Amino acid sequence: MSVPNSDNPCGYMPFSHYDWHDISCNFDGYGHHVPWNPTFFCLYAAATAVAAQLAIQLMGRTFLRFKRRNTLYFWSLLLVAIGILIYIMALLFRIFILPVKSPAFSVPYTFAQIFILTGFGLVLYSRLHLITNNPWFLRSLLIMVIVIAFLGHTMSFVQLAIISLNKTLLSRQIMHAISWLDVIFTLQDLLLSVSYIYLYWKHMKDTAEFSSDAARARDATTFKLLIGANSLVITLDVIQNVLLCLKFYLARYMWFPLICAIRLEVEFFVLNRLVKNTEEATHALEDARFNLGGVSVVSKGGPEADVEINLNELGGSSGDSSDGLDIQKAPERRKDSSRSEPDYNSKGGFITQAC
Repeated sequence: MSVPNSDNPCGYMPFSHYDWHDISCNFDGYGHHVPWNPTFFCLYAAATAVAAQLAIQLMGRTFLRFKRRNTLYFWSLLLVAIGILIYIMALLFRIFILPVKSPAFSVPYTFAQIFILTGFGLVLYSRLHLITNNPWFLRSLLIMVIVIAFLGHTMSFVQLAIISLNKTLLSRQIMHAISWLDVIFTLQDLLLSVSYIYLYWKHMKDTAEFSSDAARARDATTFKLLIGANSLVITLDVIQNVLLCLKFYLARYMWFPLICAIRLEVEFFVLNRLVKNTEEATHALEDARFNLGGVSVVSKGGPEADVEINLNELGGSSGDSSDGLDIQKAPERRKDSSRSEPDYNSKGGFITQAC
């Protein structure tokens, strides 16, 4: 079995001595640009296949989950999944097929980075619309996402321009110098995740006094799942940033699409849990429309004032304001004409209108 030498720079290299720092051989030729090792090639194939499968499945589930497809939440989820597939194809060209200087890697790689890094930030930002409708708060976070996208991706386009001038060595030096900018996207996602957890905790505290035991238990379970899901996402971000700081670029290239696919899978898990909460709250609201037994009512302005159902106790809101999600509502019941129906206001409801 051949080993790397002047005649065969990409020959066999033991896995224990493998060079994980970057492409290290056959820069200008076709074929693989890393030393041959069956363990590495199998790991790369497995990680890539799982990431591609998850991305394709998530694209299909996104189309099935959303009724309306004109929301930022829908398109940001879809763009992240598409970005993962583009990233996989770009790395496949760079590592195994085309010369390093070929634009078949640099062009799709740049757009894949935008779709994934900024797209996931928009996913987390869009999810905030499900728990708050504070315009000042949401507008501030959106400005933050835009500024970070500008700072993080500008140098990528500068690198593209340098590659077009056939300055391959300079472009690689720039890539290594600016790769640390990916850390700011991790900080962005951390801030958005912590904001959502805080707002959900605040929602639980504000509604605890009026909520039923079932609603409080449901919210507490969802809160624990949110903490667990976001802890997993943060752990995955730490892993990929540790690889970045150690300059193990090849290892990060290999695991990055899989990590992003797992993060997107976790996001879909959170989304399904929120939808489940809304469905249960919607069914409880429909029951409350025709049977006020067991539901606390709030009297405003004295005994002769109108009676209002406090939806904080139900843990949900009335109407179709679920950001296009496919929420199963309880079937309509025949109204009792002999009984007047109170007004239902979605004050303090869980899901609000998204952008």
